[in-house]
Amino acid sequence: MRRHGKRPGMLSVGEQLTLRIPVPYQPVLEEMIGQQRRATLLPLLQHWIKTASPRILVLYGDSGCGRTYTLSAVHHALQQQGYSNSARFLSLRCATLTPEAVGSLSCPWLFLDDLHWVLGHREWEEALFDLYNRHPEQCWLVSSSGLPNAMCVIPDLGSRLMSGLVCPLDPWTEQDMSQFLQEAASQKGIMLESEHLVYIMQRAKRHPATLLRILERIDSMTLEFRCRVNFVILRKALESNAG
Repeated sequence: MRRHGKRPGMLSVGEQLTLRIPVPYQPVLEEMIGQQRRATLLPLLQHWIKTASPRILVLYGDSGCGRTYTLSAVHHALQQQGYSNSARFLSLRCATLTPEAVGSLSCPWLFLDDLHWVLGHREWEEALFDLYNRHPEQCWLVSSSGLPNAMCVIPDLGSRLMSGLVCPLDPWTEQDMSQFLQEAASQKGIMLESEHLVYIMQRAKRHPATLLRILERIDSMTLEFRCRVNFVILRKALESNAG
């Protein structure tokens, strides 16, 4: 009688029943990536959450330095403290967002990611300027690729954006990127061995969004094929992302 053993990498029926459900990655503020940032930026952000002061805090730096990661971590920390209905996170890169929609927000906490995408557009700047003036108690945490006042066509908006605390973000190091990949994979329930991490880091673009897309593909493929992570999966995930 022919024996039917499971192929290498395949999961048993019992293991398949406990397969994870894909979950979005959520950075944790207290586990901020980067030793220097934990020593300097983390206390500042924790103080901002407790005191809502200064009213506006701007984080700026080149693409891939963890701007969105940091805003998401602070936003999540506020949600954990019961401010789910009081804090709004907006990616200003979203094509469906309009100046009118953003200008109507009256929530106590506003997170504006990728502000540089709308600065230089007068309609957007007028909406942001009006919003800032109409709600003097509203706190803003903003990310940008550079100093906002250098991009504004409305000088008064630029001065308001620079009126609080402005913090530059240095690029993530190779170690920071590897830690980000490992933590994101672990949180999503993806078991990456050390050799898997090395394989990805040697071949993928060093950018948080790129690494997250690769993890999403790995997650999808391991669920589809009911198998653990292996180098075939990794190669296909990287090829898919490159395409």
